[in-house]
Amino acid sequence: MAFADSNFGRVAYIAETVYGQTPATPTMQVVRMTSSDFAASKETVMSDELRYDRMVSTLSEVAATSGGTLNFELSLGGTFDDFLSAALCGNWSTAVNLTPDLTFASGANTITDADTSGAFANIAVGQWIFIEDAVDAANNGWHLVTAKASNN
Repeated sequence: MAFADSNFGRVAYIAETVYGQTPATPTMQVVRMTSSDFAASKETVMSDELRYDRMVSTLSEVAATSGGTLNFELSLGGTFDDFLSAALCGNWSTAVNLTPDLTFASGANTITDADTSGAFANIAVGQWIFIEDAVDAANNGWHLVTAKASNN
């Protein structure tokens, strides 16, 4: 006889790169949870046939669904990063720490870096960047990247 314990359970997911297709070598990510009440349910239809013995002739399963809640404690450190990224329809960007050798040309709305090591490689057009501690306080704050000439 088989026994089951309801105290044990695991929810895991894999991000799809192509909709509806599981990657060839999936690495499942386990979701940290506090509790859940997932359950399966089925929908049936009873036959309308009239029988002399008043019994039901057919009980057909026509649908099956599953649902419930997944309770969790929001934590820092990657557990829910994929879900947040998907909900916000975006990707996480890499933090960029630049050297203090930045030159701001306010008339041309450009920023250049004297270092040619590719400091702007992780900055993309359409991304917002935050500047702080600039010599001219007017250069501090959030700025939208509208064009990028190079990674330097």
